[in-house]
Amino acid sequence: MKACVAIFFFVLSVSISVKAQKRSEVRVGGNVSDSFTNVGLPAFVTLLNKDSVAIDTATCKVYQGNSFYTFYIPKSPGEYMVRVEYPGYNTAVQRHYFDFAKSAPGYGFPAVKLKRLANAADSMRSIGLDEVVVRATRLQVAYRGDTIVYDAQAFNIPEGAMLDALVRQLPGAEMKANGDVYINGKRLDYITLNGNDFFKGNNKVILENLPYFVVKELQVYHKDPPFALTKPLTDDGKDFVLDVVMKREYAIGGIVNAEAGLGTHDRWKTKMFGLRYDDYSRIAAYGNLNNVNENRTPGSDGDWSPAKQTRGVVSTKQAGLNFNLNNARKTFAVDQSVVAEWSDDDIRSQQNFELFASEGNIFGGKASASNRKDFMLTDNTRLNAKFRKLAIASNLKLVYSSGKSTFSSSDSTYRSQLINSDRYESQSDRRRLYGNGYFGWSFNFNSPYKLAVNANYSFSNQWRDKNYVKHDIRYQNTDLTDGRNDYRDNSIKSYKYSIGTEHQYILSQRITLSYSIEYEQSGSGRDNDFFRLYLSDGQNPSEMQVPSSVDYLQSIFDRNNSYDYFSLGKGISNNIAFGYQWKNTSVHISVRHTYTRERIRYLNANLDTLAHRRYDALNQNLSLRHKWGRNTLEMKYYSVCSYPAFSALMPLNDNTNVLNRRLNNPLLRSQQKNTIEMKLDMKPGGGKPSWWLKYNLVTLNRAWGSRISYDTTTGAYTSVEDNVNGNWKTALSFGMNGSVGNRRYWHYDVNAEAGYTHSVDYDIAYNGADNELSRVNTFKPKAVAKLNYRKDVFSAGMTAKFSGNFSHEEEYGLRDMNVCDYQFGFNAQYTIPLVKLTVGTDINLYSQRGYDRAQMNTNDWVWNAFVSRPLLNGAMTAKVELYDILHQLSARSYSVNAQSRVETYYNSIPHYAMLCIGYRLAKKPKR
Repeated sequence: MKACVAIFFFVLSVSISVKAQKRSEVRVGGNVSDSFTNVGLPAFVTLLNKDSVAIDTATCKVYQGNSFYTFYIPKSPGEYMVRVEYPGYNTAVQRHYFDFAKSAPGYGFPAVKLKRLANAADSMRSIGLDEVVVRATRLQVAYRGDTIVYDAQAFNIPEGAMLDALVRQLPGAEMKANGDVYINGKRLDYITLNGNDFFKGNNKVILENLPYFVVKELQVYHKDPPFALTKPLTDDGKDFVLDVVMKREYAIGGIVNAEAGLGTHDRWKTKMFGLRYDDYSRIAAYGNLNNVNENRTPGSDGDWSPAKQTRGVVSTKQAGLNFNLNNARKTFAVDQSVVAEWSDDDIRSQQNFELFASEGNIFGGKASASNRKDFMLTDNTRLNAKFRKLAIASNLKLVYSSGKSTFSSSDSTYRSQLINSDRYESQSDRRRLYGNGYFGWSFNFNSPYKLAVNANYSFSNQWRDKNYVKHDIRYQNTDLTDGRNDYRDNSIKSYKYSIGTEHQYILSQRITLSYSIEYEQSGSGRDNDFFRLYLSDGQNPSEMQVPSSVDYLQSIFDRNNSYDYFSLGKGISNNIAFGYQWKNTSVHISVRHTYTRERIRYLNANLDTLAHRRYDALNQNLSLRHKWGRNTLEMKYYSVCSYPAFSALMPLNDNTNVLNRRLNNPLLRSQQKNTIEMKLDMKPGGGKPSWWLKYNLVTLNRAWGSRISYDTTTGAYTSVEDNVNGNWKTALSFGMNGSVGNRRYWHYDVNAEAGYTHSVDYDIAYNGADNELSRVNTFKPKAVAKLNYRKDVFSAGMTAKFSGNFSHEEEYGLRDMNVCDYQFGFNAQYTIPLVKLTVGTDINLYSQRGYDRAQMNTNDWVWNAFVSRPLLNGAMTAKVELYDILHQLSARSYSVNAQSRVETYYNSIPHYAMLCIGYRLAKKPKR
């Protein structure tokens, strides 16, 4: 609180001194955009007085897809005009009267919408290039102010490909399996379509279903959150987005894209996408059914490494609908998305593990098989509006999910000899409904002061979570067996809501102060009933039925492992934020203090109590940003305090799994995470390479570790969470991309990172002895280099990757590990003009070295290819795809920390060949 008070009085003193300085001039400005696409234009603007006498001129700056201009005029009432000119567009004139009746940091002209000239020839003549034809190599990357622009036509993408195939080829881009996209090392918040939301929050929908042929360019920039109630003080509060700009011929009308494929080894896929679009509305629908779960394309730079391979055989069915409506001035927007998804996973694995213990390591192996069938229905609705002084924003998301699964495993634990063997079977059934949303409004008082009111809410109701288990354990030392058959009936409910106000005061063009206060209430409860069942010989969990007799249920009720609780928390948060901007340098400081009171009603066999606790959490954020040209230097520090759930502090001795007993720790404390980040982003333009350098350091105070005790006779573990200090990690990363030569046929993309992790956790102790600390230092270097060539209809690329994991355990040194993975690959694609036949292939060598087991030290050659040809003047495409021609594709993973290292092998989709037929239709409205 002392820090909050100090910042408040500092900002107050600055505001008094600034307000004392009277200004004789005021800033006026406006924006210019294309009347059709609403994209900002770098137009030339002339300021004139009421007699049409020129006063000043300016060129619009384009930022985040918007265009702005600024002038300074005397602070006296009067009429002014702006004349706006841009090549290829009609000149526009805008008049406006300023009365300056009320205090404000700036005043604006109405937005100017420029209309294109009648035809391309007029456009040429308007800039004095009558009948001049210019031919040049298309640039893959360009810059418009702070916006990164990727020209989709500068990439060689196979026919029938989706947006994800383009994103994978972007210089400086990386796409994860879950749909997350990183540009120059920074994760995108979401992807938009022509500036509007499109299945927001689920990038995979647009990445895997939007056809590549409709894309004109991709723009990456920071933007204010849609209909933001208050203006973010720095870019940290803005969204980092990728906007997909459609080709003009597809921006109005409708498109349909469909594909169906049938392959060997019972592989199949089909997808359909439809989009109807105009200036102010959009409706889109898609369907996707497949049992390949594959979005990588042969002939491109896909990552087919064993660690990135899909685990198991997955069948999915998806259907979605999106509706969007807005107006010309972008002051009103409605967006709704509905997505239904069915999935069927068949996953089998083989696992080997080594647990680090002070008196000798423990080894084990496990084989498992699981089948999971899930259904999820999601509805997401947004409604936003802006009026002259009032802005309203709202969102509601509802998700229903259900699923059933079966699981079986067989594992064993050993040291010098076998200790135990365990057979486990289970069946589960789940149902859940959850949702979240917000509602807020803000009011602009025609002054530097803005008021916003926000309400957030969320709830979750998992009314069904049933689990049947059959457990057979054999203890080798005593030759005894332990058979257990259990049933768990679990229900979990929670809710949270908050309401608060935010006050933002623009003290000057340089200084902004923000203060917010918020009340939050949350509740969570769980009813966990555990029963001991007895099965006849040969009966399996799928044949289990819960007895209907209430008396019998009570007789098998396990009170020691059952519990019921409900916790209620109430908190007040105060946040003070200070923003300062001088020329191209900005500073942002925020301090958030939260005071929480919580109570819990907890009931089990040994405890019936009503407990209370109170705690304070202090989170701080500091950022510094300096820009020169398109280059940026950023430095950030933020600290976050986390408290364990109140239910995790209640006394609990859970021995439902006799080999893995779990205890709660009532003395478990909060943990504090501190992060420092620095990034230098250089974008020189003019054909010169762009590059970035990033450093981060993360420390974790009072981290939540695990004290584990190992019973040498039975092989059973007893674990309890406890705090541990000393965990930290750091990384230095670098990236560069650019082109070679005047014709820019060659492009390169290089990324490298050196990471170092100091991991501290408790060593596994034998037979109740005290746990010693285990400290493991891990050096993780990795590098990726890509070189691509593209000329006309031919493209080729080479890829080299390296990643290492070099670990050293400080106390014993016997747990050291030095492993590395590397890849060398080549891909090519060529279209034979005479027959319009496109051929593509990629081949990669994935090698692993340094692993303990010979099965992990492998050389895997992965070769894929495709042949495609357009039919019916491009309306249809026929394609043959060949996956894993050499039959060497596999799925494996490896992990290491202060307590263990684990090697896991998974089943994966077998090699296959597939014939695909694609169809596309574009319909334009009659003029």
